[in-house]
Amino acid sequence: MNIGQSINKKLTLQIIMFSTLVTLFVTAFQLYSDFLVARESIEVSQKYIFTSYKDALEESIWVLNSELIESQINGIISIPDISYVRIEIEGGKHWERGEPKDEHILEQTLNLEYSYINQKAIYLGRLIVQSDLWVIYNSLIDKALIILLSNGFKTFIVAAFIIYLVNTLVTKPLNQMSAYFKQYRFKHDNPPMVIDRKAANDDEIDFMINIVNRMCSELSQSYGTVIESQRQLAQALTDKQLLLEQEIKFKEDLELMVQERTKELEATLLELQDTQATMIESEKMASLGNLVAGIAHEINTPLGISITSSSFASTEINQIMKDFEEGKLESSTFSESMKSISQSFEILNTNLQRAAILVSSFKQIAVDQTDESSCQFFIKEHVDKLVVSLSHELRKYGVSVKVNCCEGLQIESYSGAYIQVFTNLITNSLKHGFEDWQLEKTITISIVQQQNDLVIDYQDTGRGVPESVRGKVFEPFVTTKRGTGGTGLGANIIYNIVSQKLQGKIECLYDLEQGAHFLLTIPLNPLSVSHTPHEIHG
Repeated sequence: MNIGQSINKKLTLQIIMFSTLVTLFVTAFQLYSDFLVARESIEVSQKYIFTSYKDALEESIWVLNSELIESQINGIISIPDISYVRIEIEGGKHWERGEPKDEHILEQTLNLEYSYINQKAIYLGRLIVQSDLWVIYNSLIDKALIILLSNGFKTFIVAAFIIYLVNTLVTKPLNQMSAYFKQYRFKHDNPPMVIDRKAANDDEIDFMINIVNRMCSELSQSYGTVIESQRQLAQALTDKQLLLEQEIKFKEDLELMVQERTKELEATLLELQDTQATMIESEKMASLGNLVAGIAHEINTPLGISITSSSFASTEINQIMKDFEEGKLESSTFSESMKSISQSFEILNTNLQRAAILVSSFKQIAVDQTDESSCQFFIKEHVDKLVVSLSHELRKYGVSVKVNCCEGLQIESYSGAYIQVFTNLITNSLKHGFEDWQLEKTITISIVQQQNDLVIDYQDTGRGVPESVRGKVFEPFVTTKRGTGGTGLGANIIYNIVSQKLQGKIECLYDLEQGAHFLLTIPLNPLSVSHTPHEIHG
């Protein structure tokens, strides 16, 4: 490769490209500036015409002196920057000079009016003046050609001079250095590099020549060392090969030992797996009590509502007292405030009761399920209160709850256990059945007494139980929400409460085209069930 030609070509191309870009940019900027100046000059000329000819034209049009108007319009068109003039007056009559255009023009219009002394001006017509911008364009084109030609010539001269300097000072020495390296033979004695230059220069080329000569001398001296290193490396490779063969033999012996040990470990592993299965089941059931104790933080919601209701009632009472002391208290205001306070206390009472029930139920479930004493309660009333407590979450998902139960159905059992069962069922429906669900959102709870059993039929219209978890819904840690907050223990808690606390059974049915379906059958002591006579048909 000829280094000189390559560098010269690249340098020439880059100089020409850079100079061309700079020339084009400067020329464009200069032409644009000239265009703005010329345009401003035309606008000044047009405004000067309006100022100079306005009064005279208005007088001539008012007296309708056509000869004078013709003389004035000829005077306007004779101005160099004006290419077209038109005067229009009322009645459709007009005078014009020049050729009108629609494009590349600068046009201004002046309304002509005549007024008596201290009287309203009368509209006479208008003066239209056009200037052809092509006059400016042609001038700028001629100027651009001159600038480009002169700059192109200058660029050529400068590029030629730079190329000459580079060829003399750089490329020729580089070509000689390239020829020296082509003839260089590593295994032979080589003469030092000498560059034919017209004058000795203490510059980068001379420095490079000295560095190259010193490097070649050092390489020649190091060649013998490299040969010796190669011999030593070959010996080391031979020794490494012997070590490798010994290592392979050791690994083969070790593999036999591993196989024997593996057989022993497999037998031990089978025993460990059996033991582990038993321990996992025991650990899951034991950790369930700790989990239930940990979720007592759910009481934050009723306590927060209670605090809000209490604060609201306190504020209303303070406002009533203030209005009473200031004599501003009105009967209607007092009545509305008392209603609000009454509602706040009802909400406060309901949520405090719910908090107490949650604390009691969670504590009893986690510590000792047999310690909670049973009581008599109306099952429908309990469920209705729970629905009210969960109204915020139900509204969040847009879900309605229908409770079909006799108003007077009263049982004696563990009310906290029922609250926990219904809470988990509804929560599971919201999170697993109705999240991002666009179809019908309804939960139906039907509660009836069949002989000595309480039968609870729970259905929702959500997406139902996925195929992947059917048959293992009540197993611990089974969830479709892993990674997004699901623990897989909600259904397992329901199962444990129903089967252990309430001594009943729960089934997950798959008889619906859409939604989840659970059937709970809980035995009741016949003496613990009663009906309020006037509510039996409810």
